[in-house]
Amino acid sequence: MIMDIFNTPMTLFSGIRIPISSFPQWAKVLSMLFPLTYCVNIIRFSFHIYGGEKNWIIDLVELCICLFIMIMITIVLINKAEKHNRETGELVFY
Repeated sequence: MIMDIFNTPMTLFSGIRIPISSFPQWAKVLSMLFPLTYCVNIIRFSFHIYGGEKNWIIDLVELCICLFIMIMITIVLINKAEKHNRETGELVFY
């Protein structure tokens, strides 16, 4: 269920269906939050259909940074859920 909340905006704003260059500024900023954006850029560069000004190495570094941030958020949330489980004995976090 939570994945469905993120899946649709991620596919919409990552540039799979609509090029990011045609987005308004707020949508371009939003697209930089999703790791799929960087994956699409790397794949387009590898198939020589990427017309952007950035290098694929920059996209790879940005992908690693984005994934690192998401992993850190996941670790914090898991620790919080484990602490709640130890205190209350319940697996339901919400």
